[in-house]
Amino acid sequence: MKAESEYEALAEYIMLWFSRSVSDRYGWFISDSSIRASLELARFYEIEIPLPSLEKQQAVVNFYNARHLIMKNITTVGNMLKELCPILIKGSLEEASA
Repeated sequence: MKAESEYEALAEYIMLWFSRSVSDRYGWFISDSSIRASLELARFYEIEIPLPSLEKQQAVVNFYNARHLIMKNITTVGNMLKELCPILIKGSLEEASA
């Protein structure tokens, strides 16, 4: 995606930039401040986004994706442990009383 001839941006990087809560608040601030918070296209184009090199943008995207995957795996393992712990405790109590 090219915004201008001298700037290059990864679509994933732009999406991450606008997914931040800070960007959301800023978008609401510069919108027309109505209930539906309409942001005119001309105002949208005025938003400045820092664009590091493509390599750094890709590094940010890779870091986010890795972090997202790790958090998903942690949640999965946590849910598995919640199901497994009562079984382990019951087995430990039975073994201790035998």
